[in-house]
Amino acid sequence: MKNWIINKETTNSGNETIQLSNTYFFHYSHDLKFTSGKSILGNTFIIIGTVTSCSNEYQDVELILRNGSLKEFLEAKKYWGGRWIIFFNGVLYTDFCCVYGVFWHRKTNTVSNTFDVFELLNIDTINFEISNKYYLNWVVTPKTPFNDVYKLMPGTGLNFSEKSIELLDLDYAKDLNLPEKEVVASLSNCLRIESKSIQSKFKQVYVALSAGYDSRLIYSVFTSQDIKIKTYTHLFSSMSLEDAKIPARVNPENIKIFPKKYDAKKSLKFTNRIKNTVSDADKGFYSRGQWDFLREDEVVVRGGVLELAGLSSAHLEGRFENFGESSADGKLFLYALKDFRQAQHDSMADYINLYLKRNSNIRWSKQLYIDQRIAGWLSYIELGLDLIKGTSIHLGNSEYMINLMLSQSLKNMKIKSFHLDEMRSNKPDLLKIPFTDKSLSSKIKRIFSIQISKIFGEIIGARIFH
Repeated sequence: MKNWIINKETTNSGNETIQLSNTYFFHYSHDLKFTSGKSILGNTFIIIGTVTSCSNEYQDVELILRNGSLKEFLEAKKYWGGRWIIFFNGVLYTDFCCVYGVFWHRKTNTVSNTFDVFELLNIDTINFEISNKYYLNWVVTPKTPFNDVYKLMPGTGLNFSEKSIELLDLDYAKDLNLPEKEVVASLSNCLRIESKSIQSKFKQVYVALSAGYDSRLIYSVFTSQDIKIKTYTHLFSSMSLEDAKIPARVNPENIKIFPKKYDAKKSLKFTNRIKNTVSDADKGFYSRGQWDFLREDEVVVRGGVLELAGLSSAHLEGRFENFGESSADGKLFLYALKDFRQAQHDSMADYINLYLKRNSNIRWSKQLYIDQRIAGWLSYIELGLDLIKGTSIHLGNSEYMINLMLSQSLKNMKIKSFHLDEMRSNKPDLLKIPFTDKSLSSKIKRIFSIQISKIFGEIIGARIFH
């Protein structure tokens, strides 16, 4: 199950154990892959997950940790992407957007990547409402479905000896002061370096293709460097016709992954893993065997973070622009949640308090997107995908790259200038292929496919027009 726990217990049933200090112990399941060692100062460090780098200077993560310099580590960490947690000098750090979910029970100072341990501690649960209303189909962070258990947020580290959350320096786009041309050039270079970093760690790289801009951008970055990849598309009955058809025009060898027979046991396994923290299609893909193609030494690269490089009214500004953009304390957003269960409202209030302490200098809607859409919704999806054999990574998940994305002018972000220019430079023919098909016939075919699936099942519905 790729699980781990850090607490004061010297042993943990069924798990292996490493002593971190005089007080705390690291317990892990047999299938968890990680690296551990000691710095030249004698302090234990642990690396869990996949650390990529967008800087040639900071590729060797283990060497930096062995050197034992906190200053060097904090500088290098700005360029590390992927999905990971690192225990170093008594503090637990996560990847920049907290895509790797870490959960902390304050009273017992117990930390884990799974909710199972909190069930064993008989901690009371909280009744959250998961709804598509206002796009809040996930448990609003930092609270979780367990009382007094919190999810680590971007810009925080967990200090074990102090039993406290440390606020790290988060001056988004403040220190770069680069002309926009240099921002774009730097971001382009970072994508190329990180893609090679990913290639070096896995036997096979897959890129998830849709009709969208982000997946096509990722495809162009990898293929322009002659990195051998495969692409795939998960098919399901309610997907848009363009998401089903256009990927084959981008890559004629694109693999269509159709749903298999529904497996109730796999569905329950996924539900137990995420504890109903999010509602998303990946649960259905897992339940219908659409993740079975991935092997242990293979990786899927997706674009859930790169949305920040090309905002659109449909994806970011439209989702959160109306919720407190002109009010930094987010009171308008809280008012919008008044019809939700109290738990969602209270968790958002906790989040806003954290946001205010941070003195963030970026727009409220962008900050909210990073902290909730990525560190909440996306992170909980990835928690479920720990069940698959391979690895899932989102390109661009580093502090430096996100600073670059947010340093673009809002005008260029809205027209996806970076996405288009990068594709034009890498693979210009990709721009001849449409990104969306909003025709009436496309909408009618999609509705027909959904209705067919309701009558004859998802397997048949997914094959209609797809």
